[in-house]
Amino acid sequence: MPSILARLPGVLAQHKHGEDCPVDKAASRIDGGVQSFIPAPDGSRIFVTTTDSVDIYSSADSQKLGSIPEKGVVFSALSPQATYLVTCQKPMKNPETGEPAKNLKVWDVSTGEVRVAHTLRQISKDSWPYVQWEADEGALVIVATNTLQVYKREDNFATYRKVSIKGVASCAICPSKALGHLAAAFIPEAKGSPASAGIYDYTQAEPTPRTRKGFFRTQGASLKWNSKGTALLVLSFSDFDATNQSYYGEQKLHFMLADPAKVH
Repeated sequence: MPSILARLPGVLAQHKHGEDCPVDKAASRIDGGVQSFIPAPDGSRIFVTTTDSVDIYSSADSQKLGSIPEKGVVFSALSPQATYLVTCQKPMKNPETGEPAKNLKVWDVSTGEVRVAHTLRQISKDSWPYVQWEADEGALVIVATNTLQVYKREDNFATYRKVSIKGVASCAICPSKALGHLAAAFIPEAKGSPASAGIYDYTQAEPTPRTRKGFFRTQGASLKWNSKGTALLVLSFSDFDATNQSYYGEQKLHFMLADPAKVH
């Protein structure tokens, strides 16, 4: 039966189709300092972030199924099949070593074990999620300085392979492998050079872009593949509009094809 999830202060209410909307008449509710939530892609589970953990509930009856004991989670995301949970805390120091703590983690939902732990010195909602997945969860990619770190499921994400892309700030993995193992990457403006988006084969250690597009007056970009993996939309944005026509900054939408043979 279709349902609607509504987050109220500290409460997550689930309304079944045809019910009245007040929270006290909801079919079920989850209390306990609810800060945010993510439904699983198949709708079977709900991942609820609280101050001290990310709790997992059945969407059928709101029964608690498990918990990931991670405090202070500010961002969370699921892998395509909800096998893994990604959590991110604010940058902080390890109290024992004084070094930056590993605040980005990939959890195996079934076991509660951490598969990947990574240090992020800065976090931004505009750049989330920091972990990108292949559609079959066979690999995940994390952006590091001038590098994509590619982890493979075949060794439980224990090691990674480096893919060098100078200046890369964010990426998006192609949902299809029909044209190869492709990743779209955004590179911000630097030293007078325009920002750019390119499509790369991430099986290569130092790939060159199959297709590339440059643009000025850009602080960041959102990368969106189509479902077939044949084309990419790049929404570039800037907080400042050089034409003074908009108080809200400037946005531009760019279209790119993944197959260089079809680019004219």
